[in-house]
Amino acid sequence: MMKYIVSILIVINSILVIGQEKNVQTKITAENIFELSIIQVYPDSFPQVSVVFQAKNKLGKPLWLLKKSELKINENNVPCEVLRLKNITENKPINIGLVLDHSGSMLNNPEVKPKRMDEISELYFSGLTIPNDFVSSLDYAKEGVLEFLNSSAKSSDSILFVGFSETVDKVFPLTNDIGGIGSFMNGIHPSGNTAFYDAIFLALDSLSLHSSNAAIIAMTDGLDNSSIHTYNDVIYKAKINHIPIYIIGLGDVDKYSLKRMSRLTDGFFYQTNDPNKLEEIYNSIKEQLQSIYQVDYTSNCTDFDSDVRTIKFTFVNDTLTFSNSTERYNLPQEALIYLKNQEEIRLDIIVEENQDKENLAWALGGIGGVMLLGIAGFIVYRRKRKNNIKLESVFPNPFETVLTIKYTLPLSIQKPELSIIYIGGQKIDSILLDKNTDEITIDSSHIKRGVYIVRIVDGNNISNSMKVVKR
Repeated sequence: MMKYIVSILIVINSILVIGQEKNVQTKITAENIFELSIIQVYPDSFPQVSVVFQAKNKLGKPLWLLKKSELKINENNVPCEVLRLKNITENKPINIGLVLDHSGSMLNNPEVKPKRMDEISELYFSGLTIPNDFVSSLDYAKEGVLEFLNSSAKSSDSILFVGFSETVDKVFPLTNDIGGIGSFMNGIHPSGNTAFYDAIFLALDSLSLHSSNAAIIAMTDGLDNSSIHTYNDVIYKAKINHIPIYIIGLGDVDKYSLKRMSRLTDGFFYQTNDPNKLEEIYNSIKEQLQSIYQVDYTSNCTDFDSDVRTIKFTFVNDTLTFSNSTERYNLPQEALIYLKNQEEIRLDIIVEENQDKENLAWALGGIGGVMLLGIAGFIVYRRKRKNNIKLESVFPNPFETVLTIKYTLPLSIQKPELSIIYIGGQKIDSILLDKNTDEITIDSSHIKRGVYIVRIVDGNNISNSMKVVKR
């Protein structure tokens, strides 16, 4: 009887556990699948690298609560140490270019029956009065823009307004005067063709003159048919200035091209047939602009054969699904020199260790000693072949205002360059040496206190390195 009761309890417990597991599982939907979008990589302080990125789901909704512990970064397949993760735009001002289509087609309202819409269009384009209760797509767009302006005023954003039809004819310069832009929009009415690319290009050109974070929000209801600038001109301009383009397509637009433009510039594309939705979309974009993150990490990849690095982001979260994001960037020359210097230091240590083994081999004698001697000799020989440029001395060390460097250059030298590199990797000074000299004295008064590496480089040929201290 007791065995029977125990068996029943085990079955009941199993059912409860299975039920709990089902409750824990999260259904994968468009709302919890997030895409990491890398906006910009900053390697100037290598080996510390900073990456600006955003996470948003398939519906364009941003993710607010990202945690450092959930983020993993690999660089050239080498795991890196994540140092910091922070939101850099929440409640912080941003420069925003609002680009608004007021071409003739913006008179339309899809909620009005076609016959009635034709009558209103004929009245309007004939210069006659249209019914007071008629609301055009442009009217709805203005309401969405006004709501966006009011929310931007709370975060002290600066706004550039660009209105366009067949030309870019309505421009209100970058300002904090939200009321002024609202009044300015009252004078905008539907007319003409569509110069969509020219309008975005002008906004990009204006925002690129400022150092603050920036974004473009552009609304259109049709195809570009009168721009001087091209589709690719706009994408290139946005990418080189790191300005994302958010596009709102109203009605029958070229979804593929507009979505591609937004994706390539790290923005987002919205499409709706209902002008009533425009205000909601503008608010959604405002949320996205306040959810941009910066992560700082230390690169553990020591490869200096190529300046191209591939970084891969992975987020580990029990309730959300992330699509991994990969981005390539180029190491600055100073970072490559830093890596080469680190390799030189590592090789110096190896040579010193093997020289110790060589001394031990002589002391021990015998076959084992000879073998150790052979290994050490091979490493030293290989190193001497590689480094036929030699730093002889650097003095005084520590130094203050002047530094004298003695060196030996081979006859085959081409363009020897003396470099002084901060221990963190940044090149402080670079001097092209005279091939016929063996000593140089430089003014070091401009160099701040710290530890530096001195070396000579001629193409792929690198001298030994010497560490000096500025006091």
